[in-house]
Amino acid sequence: LSLQKKGGENMMNQEKSKQMEFPGFIVRSPNMLHIIDLAADLSQCDYSRFYLTGPSGCGKEFFARYLYALFRLKGSGDFVAINCSGLNPNLAHSELFGHVKNIFNNAIEKTGFFEILNPVKGTLFLDEVADLPEEVQPMLLRAIQLPYGSARKLGGTKDYSTTDLFIISATDQSLSNIRPALLNRFGYPIEIPGLDERPEDVPGALLYFIEETFPSAHLIRMVRQMGISVPDDFRLKPRMSYRDKFLPL
Repeated sequence: LSLQKKGGENMMNQEKSKQMEFPGFIVRSPNMLHIIDLAADLSQCDYSRFYLTGPSGCGKEFFARYLYALFRLKGSGDFVAINCSGLNPNLAHSELFGHVKNIFNNAIEKTGFFEILNPVKGTLFLDEVADLPEEVQPMLLRAIQLPYGSARKLGGTKDYSTTDLFIISATDQSLSNIRPALLNRFGYPIEIPGLDERPEDVPGALLYFIEETFPSAHLIRMVRQMGISVPDDFRLKPRMSYRDKFLPL
Protein backbone atom coordinates (compact mmCIF):
# COMPACT_ATOMS: atom_id res chain seq x y z
CA LEU A 1 0.00 0.00 0.00
CA SER A 2 1.30 3.43 -0.85
CA LEU A 3 0.98 6.85 0.73
CA GLN A 4 0.85 8.39 -2.72
CA LYS A 5 -2.18 9.22 -4.82
CA LYS A 6 -2.20 8.89 -8.59
CA GLY A 7 -4.83 10.30 -10.89
CA GLY A 8 -6.94 11.33 -7.92
CA GLU A 9 -7.32 7.69 -6.83
CA ASN A 10 -6.09 6.53 -3.45
CA MET A 11 -3.83 3.58 -4.19
CA MET A 12 -4.36 1.95 -0.80
CA ASN A 13 -6.15 -1.36 -1.28
CA GLN A 14 -6.20 -3.38 1.91
CA GLU A 15 -8.12 -6.30 0.44
CA LYS A 16 -5.50 -6.94 -2.25
CA SER A 17 -2.25 -6.61 -0.38
CA LYS A 18 -3.07 -7.08 3.31
CA GLN A 19 0.00 -5.01 4.11
CA MET A 20 1.22 -1.46 3.91
CA GLU A 21 4.42 0.57 3.67
CA PHE A 22 4.20 2.66 6.84
CA PRO A 23 6.34 4.87 6.43
CA GLY A 24 9.35 2.77 5.51
CA PHE A 25 8.41 -0.61 6.97
CA ILE A 26 5.69 -3.18 6.41
CA VAL A 27 2.49 -3.28 8.47
CA ARG A 28 0.54 -6.54 8.37
CA SER A 29 -1.51 -6.72 11.57
CA PRO A 30 -5.29 -6.38 11.09
CA ASN A 31 -5.78 -3.97 14.00
CA MET A 32 -3.08 -1.58 12.73
CA LEU A 33 -4.31 -1.80 9.15
CA HIS A 34 -7.75 -0.85 10.45
CA ILE A 35 -6.34 2.28 12.13
CA ILE A 36 -4.39 3.22 9.01
CA ASP A 37 -7.52 2.78 6.91
CA LEU A 38 -9.43 4.96 9.40
CA ALA A 39 -6.80 7.68 9.05
CA ALA A 40 -7.12 7.57 5.28
CA ASP A 41 -10.87 8.05 5.59
CA LEU A 42 -10.41 10.95 8.03
CA SER A 43 -8.03 12.64 5.60
CA GLN A 44 -11.00 13.13 3.28
CA CYS A 45 -12.74 15.18 6.00
CA ASP A 46 -11.90 18.50 7.65
CA TYR A 47 -10.21 17.14 10.78
CA SER A 48 -7.15 19.13 11.83
CA ARG A 49 -6.76 18.05 15.48
CA PHE A 50 -5.75 14.53 16.50
CA TYR A 51 -4.89 12.96 19.83
CA LEU A 52 -2.77 9.77 19.83
CA THR A 53 -2.44 7.41 22.79
CA GLY A 54 -0.61 4.12 23.22
CA PRO A 55 2.29 2.54 25.10
CA SER A 56 5.84 3.79 24.72
CA GLY A 57 7.46 2.48 21.56
CA CYS A 58 4.22 1.71 19.71
CA GLY A 59 4.99 4.20 16.93
CA LYS A 60 2.97 7.31 17.78
CA GLU A 61 5.38 9.66 16.01
CA PHE A 62 5.52 7.36 12.99
CA PHE A 63 1.73 7.48 12.88
CA ALA A 64 1.76 11.27 13.31
CA ARG A 65 4.08 11.50 10.29
CA TYR A 66 1.74 9.21 8.38
CA LEU A 67 -1.16 11.57 9.14
CA TYR A 68 1.04 14.44 8.01
CA ALA A 69 1.77 12.62 4.75
CA LEU A 70 -1.93 12.06 4.14
CA PHE A 71 -2.96 15.61 4.88
CA ARG A 72 0.07 17.06 3.10
CA LEU A 73 -1.64 15.98 -0.10
CA LYS A 74 -3.91 18.94 0.62
CA GLY A 75 -0.92 21.29 0.57
CA SER A 76 0.11 21.49 4.23
CA GLY A 77 3.57 22.81 5.14
CA ASP A 78 6.36 21.60 7.41
CA PHE A 79 6.19 18.99 10.16
CA VAL A 80 7.65 20.11 13.52
CA ALA A 81 7.87 17.79 16.54
CA ILE A 82 8.14 19.17 20.08
CA ASN A 83 8.79 17.08 23.18
CA CYS A 84 6.64 18.78 25.81
CA SER A 85 8.53 17.12 28.66
CA GLY A 86 11.60 19.09 27.59
CA LEU A 87 9.91 22.50 27.61
CA ASN A 88 11.18 24.85 30.30
CA PRO A 89 8.08 26.23 32.10
CA ASN A 90 9.61 29.71 32.00
CA LEU A 91 10.28 29.55 28.25
CA ALA A 92 7.40 27.39 27.01
CA HIS A 93 5.23 30.37 26.04
CA SER A 94 8.07 31.92 24.02
CA GLU A 95 8.86 28.62 22.27
CA LEU A 96 5.27 27.93 21.26
CA PHE A 97 3.86 31.42 20.74
CA GLY A 98 6.82 33.82 20.66
CA HIS A 99 7.62 37.01 22.59
CA VAL A 100 8.02 40.69 21.79
CA LYS A 101 11.25 42.64 21.82
CA ASN A 102 12.70 43.60 25.22
CA ILE A 103 10.23 41.47 27.18
CA PHE A 104 13.40 40.19 28.85
CA ASN A 105 16.67 42.06 29.23
CA ASN A 106 18.00 42.78 25.72
CA ALA A 107 15.64 40.19 24.26
CA ILE A 108 15.05 40.28 20.52
CA GLU A 109 11.60 39.51 19.14
CA LYS A 110 10.93 35.78 18.79
CA THR A 111 8.44 34.05 16.52
CA GLY A 112 6.91 30.93 18.06
CA PHE A 113 6.11 27.67 16.31
CA PHE A 114 2.40 28.45 16.07
CA GLU A 115 3.05 31.73 14.26
CA ILE A 116 5.62 30.13 11.94
CA LEU A 117 3.51 27.14 10.92
CA ASN A 118 0.02 28.64 10.69
CA PRO A 119 0.52 30.66 7.46
CA VAL A 120 1.90 27.62 5.62
CA LYS A 121 -0.68 25.21 7.08
CA GLY A 122 2.06 23.26 8.82
CA THR A 123 1.81 20.38 11.28
CA LEU A 124 2.80 20.66 14.95
CA PHE A 125 3.35 17.37 16.79
CA LEU A 126 3.12 17.81 20.57
CA ASP A 127 4.74 14.66 21.94
CA GLU A 128 4.52 13.76 25.64
CA VAL A 129 1.72 16.30 25.95
CA ALA A 130 0.90 15.01 29.45
CA ASP A 131 4.06 16.81 30.61
CA LEU A 132 2.98 20.16 29.18
CA PRO A 133 3.79 22.94 31.71
CA GLU A 134 0.64 24.14 33.45
CA GLU A 135 1.63 27.78 32.86
CA VAL A 136 1.17 27.48 29.09
CA GLN A 137 -2.04 25.43 29.04
CA PRO A 138 -4.50 28.38 29.02
CA MET A 139 -2.88 29.85 25.90
CA LEU A 140 -2.71 26.45 24.21
CA LEU A 141 -6.42 26.00 24.91
CA ARG A 142 -7.12 29.21 22.97
CA ALA A 143 -4.69 28.29 20.22
CA ILE A 144 -6.10 24.87 19.34
CA GLN A 145 -9.81 25.65 19.65
CA LEU A 146 -11.81 25.78 16.43
CA PRO A 147 -13.02 27.67 14.51
CA TYR A 148 -11.61 30.78 16.23
CA GLY A 149 -8.19 29.67 17.46
CA SER A 150 -5.69 32.42 18.22
CA ALA A 151 -2.53 33.09 20.21
CA ARG A 152 -0.53 36.07 21.42
CA LYS A 153 3.17 36.63 21.88
CA LEU A 154 4.40 37.02 25.43
CA GLY A 155 4.19 40.74 26.17
CA GLY A 156 2.22 41.38 22.98
CA THR A 157 -1.08 43.19 22.53
CA LYS A 158 -2.34 41.62 19.28
CA ASP A 159 -3.56 38.11 18.58
CA TYR A 160 -2.70 36.08 15.50
CA SER A 161 -4.77 33.25 14.01
CA THR A 162 -3.92 29.59 14.58
CA THR A 163 -6.88 28.01 12.77
CA ASP A 164 -4.89 26.77 9.76
CA LEU A 165 -2.45 24.76 11.87
CA PHE A 166 -2.64 20.96 11.86
CA ILE A 167 -2.04 19.78 15.45
CA ILE A 168 -1.32 16.24 16.65
CA SER A 169 -0.93 15.55 20.37
CA ALA A 170 0.40 12.29 21.81
CA THR A 171 1.17 10.67 25.15
CA ASP A 172 1.61 7.31 26.85
CA GLN A 173 0.83 8.66 30.32
CA SER A 174 -2.10 9.75 32.46
CA LEU A 175 -3.52 13.16 31.60
CA SER A 176 -4.29 14.15 35.17
CA ASN A 177 -2.01 17.18 34.71
CA ILE A 178 -4.03 18.49 31.77
CA ARG A 179 -6.99 20.82 32.21
CA PRO A 180 -10.26 19.07 31.20
CA ALA A 181 -11.20 21.93 28.87
CA LEU A 182 -7.89 21.55 27.05
CA LEU A 183 -8.22 17.78 26.85
CA ASN A 184 -11.60 18.18 25.16
CA ARG A 185 -9.95 20.23 22.41
CA PHE A 186 -7.14 17.78 21.59
CA GLY A 187 -9.27 16.46 18.76
CA TYR A 188 -10.07 13.06 17.28
CA PRO A 189 -8.70 10.31 19.57
CA ILE A 190 -6.78 7.40 18.05
CA GLU A 191 -5.27 4.61 20.17
CA ILE A 192 -2.17 2.97 18.68
CA PRO A 193 -1.83 -0.67 19.80
CA GLY A 194 1.47 -1.79 21.28
CA LEU A 195 3.71 -4.23 19.42
CA ASP A 196 2.66 -6.96 21.87
CA GLU A 197 -0.82 -6.66 20.33
CA ARG A 198 0.45 -6.83 16.74
CA PRO A 199 3.32 -9.32 16.52
CA GLU A 200 2.89 -9.50 12.74
CA ASP A 201 4.48 -6.04 12.52
CA VAL A 202 7.63 -6.84 14.52
CA PRO A 203 9.71 -8.31 11.63
CA GLY A 204 9.04 -5.37 9.33
CA ALA A 205 9.81 -2.82 12.04
CA LEU A 206 12.98 -4.69 13.07
CA LEU A 207 14.30 -4.84 9.51
CA TYR A 208 13.51 -1.16 9.01
CA PHE A 209 15.64 -0.13 12.00
CA ILE A 210 18.41 -2.55 11.00
CA GLU A 211 18.44 -0.96 7.56
CA GLU A 212 18.68 2.49 9.11
CA THR A 213 21.49 1.47 11.47
CA PHE A 214 23.88 -1.00 9.86
CA PRO A 215 25.82 -0.92 6.57
CA SER A 216 25.14 -3.90 4.33
CA ALA A 217 28.57 -5.55 4.85
CA HIS A 218 28.13 -5.44 8.63
CA LEU A 219 24.65 -6.88 8.37
CA ILE A 220 25.79 -9.73 6.13
CA ARG A 221 28.47 -10.68 8.69
CA MET A 222 25.90 -10.50 11.49
CA VAL A 223 23.48 -12.76 9.60
CA ARG A 224 26.25 -15.29 8.93
CA GLN A 225 27.13 -15.31 12.65
CA MET A 226 23.54 -16.36 13.30
CA GLY A 227 24.22 -19.51 11.27
CA ILE A 228 22.35 -18.38 8.16
CA SER A 229 24.04 -19.14 4.85
CA VAL A 230 24.65 -16.08 2.69
CA PRO A 231 26.17 -16.54 -0.82
CA ASP A 232 29.56 -14.93 -1.42
CA ASP A 233 28.18 -12.88 -4.31
CA PHE A 234 25.31 -11.59 -2.18
CA ARG A 235 25.22 -7.79 -2.34
CA LEU A 236 22.71 -5.10 -1.47
CA LYS A 237 22.03 -2.36 -3.95
CA PRO A 238 21.86 1.19 -2.51
CA ARG A 239 18.71 1.58 -0.40
CA MET A 240 17.47 -1.87 -1.46
CA SER A 241 14.91 -3.19 0.97
CA TYR A 242 16.49 -5.58 3.44
CA ARG A 243 13.26 -7.47 3.86
CA ASP A 244 13.29 -8.43 0.17
CA LYS A 245 16.78 -9.89 0.54
CA PHE A 246 16.86 -11.34 4.04
CA LEU A 247 13.35 -12.60 4.69
CA PRO A 248 13.76 -15.46 2.15
CA LEU A 249 16.98 -16.49 3.94
